[in-house]
Amino acid sequence: MKMYITAFIASIVISGGHYLTKVYPKRPVQTQTSLMNIWKKEFQEKYKIALQDIQKAFDISDQEMAKLAQTLQELQAKDPAFNKGILTKQSQWSHPDHPLTQLVVTLLKEHNLCADAIEITIDDTATAGPAAAFQRYNETTDEVTNVIVLNNAAMEVLAPETREAILRHEIQHIIHYDSLEEGFLRCILKTLGYTAQDWETHPSMVQFRHLKELRADQLSAVQSGGTTIAAMRLDLSSRSFQEESICHPAPAQRIAGLALVEEAFKKEITVA
Repeated sequence: MKMYITAFIASIVISGGHYLTKVYPKRPVQTQTSLMNIWKKEFQEKYKIALQDIQKAFDISDQEMAKLAQTLQELQAKDPAFNKGILTKQSQWSHPDHPLTQLVVTLLKEHNLCADAIEITIDDTATAGPAAAFQRYNETTDEVTNVIVLNNAAMEVLAPETREAILRHEIQHIIHYDSLEEGFLRCILKTLGYTAQDWETHPSMVQFRHLKELRADQLSAVQSGGTTIAAMRLDLSSRSFQEESICHPAPAQRIAGLALVEEAFKKEITVA
C-alpha cells in the first residue's frame, strides 16, 4: 500500500503587478556567500534545539531521531532534484511554456536544483494562496517527489518582485524537505500512540513550524541578494490577520527577521 505524505506550505499574498520580470542590483557575491553561511549555521543550531524540544515533549528515543535524520539524508542523496545525473524520467510540468513555469525553472536552476525532476503544476483550485511547495513520499518505491503548485489567478495580480519572493520562499521548503520531515515526525508520533490532537497545537511543534517559515523567509532573502526583502515586508505588513498561527509566526516576527538580513547586507559583510 502506498503512503503519501503531503503538506502544503502557505504562501505570500500581495496585490498589483504583471508577469514581466524586473532586474534588481545584486549584492557582491562574496557578501551573499558569507551571509548564507552565517544564516545557515544559525538556523542549524536553532533547528537542532527545536527537534530536541519535540523529542523531549513526546519522549522520542535517540534511535528514532537518528533514524529520521538518516532516512532524510538517504532519500535526498538519491533524489533527482538534488542529483541531476540520476534523473530517469521526463519533466512533469503541467504547462511547460507558461511564464510562471519558466520563472520557477529559472529560480530552481539558480539554486542548483534539477527542475526536470520537480513536478510543477499550475492549478487554481489546488492551493488557496499563490503557491505551495511540498513532498510526496511513495513508501513502495521509497522515492520522493518534490512538488510546486502555482495558482495562476492569484499570481497574475502580483508584482514581479513579489512573485519572485514567493517562489524563492517555497524553494527553500523544497531544499530542506520541510513537509516530508514533519510528515515523518507525525508517523513516529502515531507509532508512539499520539494523535493529531496531541501534537498539532503543542508548543514544541508550533515552534518547529514557525522556525521553518522564518528559515525560508531569511534564507530566500539572502539567496536573492536582499532584493526580495521589500516585497516580503510590504506583504507581511499589509495582511489583515497579524496574529501568529500554528503554522506561521506573526508577521511582525517575520518582518523582524528580514530586518536582520537587510541590516547585515548594509554592513557589507564579506568573506575574510
